[in-house]
Amino acid sequence: MAGHVEKLLEDLAAAGDLPEPRRSALLRKGMAHKQGMVVHAAVKVVRRRALTSFVPEFESLFASLLDKPELDRGCTIKMLILETLKEWESIPPSLLRAATRHRQLEPVYGGSVDTAAPMRAWAVNRLSEAGDPHLLPILCEMLYETPGSPKVQDEPSPRIAAARVLGQYRLDSAALLLRAKMLGGDAAREANVADDVIGEVVGALFCTQMSWAEPLVDAAIPTLSEGQLASLAISLGEQRSARAARLLLKHWPTVQFTDAAEPWQLGLALSRQDDAVDFLLEQVRTGSKAHARSAVAALSNFRTESLTTRLKAAIAARPDHDVTWNENA
Repeated sequence: MAGHVEKLLEDLAAAGDLPEPRRSALLRKGMAHKQGMVVHAAVKVVRRRALTSFVPEFESLFASLLDKPELDRGCTIKMLILETLKEWESIPPSLLRAATRHRQLEPVYGGSVDTAAPMRAWAVNRLSEAGDPHLLPILCEMLYETPGSPKVQDEPSPRIAAARVLGQYRLDSAALLLRAKMLGGDAAREANVADDVIGEVVGALFCTQMSWAEPLVDAAIPTLSEGQLASLAISLGEQRSARAARLLLKHWPTVQFTDAAEPWQLGLALSRQDDAVDFLLEQVRTGSKAHARSAVAALSNFRTESLTTRLKAAIAARPDHDVTWNENA
């Protein structure tokens, strides 16, 4: 049996050079095999050679693998199929919807892990890009999904993806879902995981731009944990909006005394807003040594010639000359 598999893998490795119809026959044989490594090898050849005539076979294989997780540990083949179909602009919404519902528990030390979680997050983002009209119920379910058994490791990426997509909606219904999640909390057993999710949820609620959402987020910030503040800061910064930067600046006086100060500065830098950059440069000139160093680190991620010049000047202006910067790091 092992020899047969090895021979088939060797044949698949050379399949790209075969004439038709021999090549297609060999690839279909590989995709129908009972060994996952053979199926994977065949799919990789189809993608590498851009054999778009295999789109129907890819769709059928994906559906089959949903019911045969033993052939696709880690959802590697399913993700390869999805990425290939997207690259070929041939991915049907029905396949993506099926991906958002799939769970695949696989054993790990001390329990199991849902290896389909990253695929669910990826699929919901692609549905959002396509403007799928049936997406809102999927997002609602995904936002509130739980790992179930205590022995299943929590993977928050689908919940975070759902929050981010909901934040792109300019609808009260989406904002209300996020508000309910913010107030109700996250079901993760690990505090750091729950903090990451709730921080993203609060940031997404702000992103909806509902008239009632901004004051709600503003009022919620003082009640958030340091972990939630850290996650929120990045979420707000990535929105690159003047509104988000103003909110970050408004709450700096209290956040600066917490462990969320450094990610808060990074959020300001991520926003790329002039007033946020000016504030961070002032931190470099006159702030505490710790805040000056973290401001330098935050600004160093987004260097332009103009900003580099200003950053060097701010460092040189510190009275104690206690902050340095390795420009080539």
